[in-house]
Amino acid sequence: MILIDTTGPSSSGPLPAAARSSYLTSLRSLLAERSTPQGGQGGAPAHVSDIILTHWHRDHVAALPDVIRALALVQPRIPVRVWKFPCADEGEEDWKSERGRDAAIEYELAGLGSTEFVVQPGEGAAGSKRIHVLRQGQKFRLESELRDHHRHDDDNDQAAAVSDADVDAIELEVVHTPGHTSDSICLVLRRAALSSSSAAAVDDSAAQTPPPLGVFTADTVLGHGTAVFASLSSYLSSLSRLITSLSSSSSSSPAASSSSSDPNPNTDSQPQLPRIPLFPGHGDVVVDAIAKITEYRAHRLERERQVVQVLERAQRDESGPLTADE
Repeated sequence: MILIDTTGPSSSGPLPAAARSSYLTSLRSLLAERSTPQGGQGGAPAHVSDIILTHWHRDHVAALPDVIRALALVQPRIPVRVWKFPCADEGEEDWKSERGRDAAIEYELAGLGSTEFVVQPGEGAAGSKRIHVLRQGQKFRLESELRDHHRHDDDNDQAAAVSDADVDAIELEVVHTPGHTSDSICLVLRRAALSSSSAAAVDDSAAQTPPPLGVFTADTVLGHGTAVFASLSSYLSSLSRLITSLSSSSSSSPAASSSSSDPNPNTDSQPQLPRIPLFPGHGDVVVDAIAKITEYRAHRLERERQVVQVLERAQRDESGPLTADE
């Protein structure tokens, strides 16, 4: 699986040829390395089954056709599903600049031709032929390549009732986070939830809601500075949704430790949360996702408060139009 966030100077500028070449070379090398069994242990070769687009901006999708062509050479006849959350409907004023963006990506994929066996048809939303439609809360299950090397041999061990797939699999959960764009998503990484029978076998109800292992935020939350947005109200709601999604499952984790997301933790009234790494589309990895997202939200609310104060002062003073500095 690939979380496609290819490099580029801006959301509207062209993708540099050198950056695209470097990206594709790294991808081919990685797949070639992972496809070669190490230590004589065998196993299925590595391949890419799904590509997830985090949003429509060109610095995140422009290399998609090139990536698919590269995969056709490395894994011929293995289908690759392309996934994306749809842009907002044309009737929504906040997102009018996004009209036709999904159709443009579809057009580029259509140019790949029907003779290539690497793109499966999508689910048909808005005339889509190539792109599968993402849904809020959708989960992608990734099986661990090491699963076969951790099988239980003791039939009397109660934990042996838990399947290896349940124990070792991890999953990505889609969280729709409009604001930066209408189709922006984040992906929460966690161990796959145990089935009800497996959870009963290990007698651990908390295992049904595993805490996050990390979160991929694309351009919703960056590793430096702050993100731009097209809709402030949507963006604030998305940040709140992210905080809730990460903290609600984290609070049930027995490994929870103090987090910097709360500068004045009250251990008597709320559980302490673990630090969850945040992997942004731009910038460095952030060690504490909840703290960073909380900081983002507080910053935007403070800016909103400052703007309201300036407007109220101008209305009271009746001193004429405000300057940019004011």
